Amino acid sequence: MNCNKSPGSDGIRVQVLKLIKDKICSVISHFVNLCVSKGVYPDELKKAIIRPIYKQGQHSEYTNYRPIAILNTLNKITEKLIMGQITSFLENNNILSDIQHGFRPNRSTDTALSQFTDDINKMLNEQKVIIALFIDYKKAFDTLDHVGLLRAMNECGIRGPMSIFFQNYLQNRTLKVKVRTVESKEGYIKYGVPTGSVFGPLGYIMHVNSMANVVNNCNIYMYADDTCLLYGGKDMKVISKAIQDDFDNIVRWAHDNGLIININKTKCMLISSPYNKNKTQNVIITGHSYDCLHKNKIDCTCNKLEQVTSYKYLGLTIDRSFSWNTHVETVCNKLRSILGKFYNIRH
Repeated sequence: MNCNKSPGSDGIRVQVLKLIKDKICSVISHFVNLCVSKGVYPDELKKAIIRPIYKQGQHSEYTNYRPIAILNTLNKITEKLIMGQITSFLENNNILSDIQHGFRPNRSTDTALSQFTDDINKMLNEQKVIIALFIDYKKAFDTLDHVGLLRAMNECGIRGPMSIFFQNYLQNRTLKVKVRTVESKEGYIKYGVPTGSVFGPLGYIMHVNSMANVVNNCNIYMYADDTCLLYGGKDMKVISKAIQDDFDNIVRWAHDNGLIININKTKCMLISSPYNKNKTQNVIITGHSYDCLHKNKIDCTCNKLEQVTSYKYLGLTIDRSFSWNTHVETVCNKLRSILGKFYNIRH
């Protein structure tokens, strides 16, 4: 564990525990085994300190900050031990969907992008026109419903004493926000998983594991909460209908599982070869709400998704012709700024 991480509400640092590890290892081991066997987790270890980390946009908007939870050191050790066992169970039994590349051993953004680019190149070689749909969720980790999360974990095989443990683990969790030396009042958490915890990412990918079952037509790629739909063909009406049907199914699934799709940040993009003479410029994909779908799209006033000419997906900037020029230019701009810093410190 990283000794440079900030301590939690108990003020105990990792480096202190490492100094006395020979004395306390057996105690911690006994503690973790008792927690699982009895299905009880101490409320003192459920306290989190939230540090708001700026992402982008206006500094005055709180939605432009990512809430990172600083947890107690003993809580981190307990989570690492238990999550290591659960990860081995999920991977050895092939429970998680192959489309999920996030927070899994031997998988990363590299494996997700490799499959993504290979599929696009194959479609382009077949002279197909492709629609890519990039789905954005509102605060995906922070809006998870605990009942739905426990149900999804049960479907993944987390049952018996371990299920009882996680029910207690998710109850009575509290947090307080800290900016410099100023702290807020303590509040209870009713939804979501702690951002920065070991359990959070693994719990999320178990929660969304069933999403792939509702996608019938498109290729789907997932890296945690980054989701992309891809469909290629030669008839634009067929392509649009196929991707619209799958997107509607995902909207229904998200509603039933307590996730909110951000229609304003969900984008679509048309990808085609520059040598394809039958290029279509406009793509119309509608972001139907759950209520609209429930009413069979009668009197629909839902917004159309924005069509973009380039999009940054998992660090890769994609353009309409899949030429890599936009991505290369983005990387070069970053290197130019770094080169200027090297010039200033060359001595």
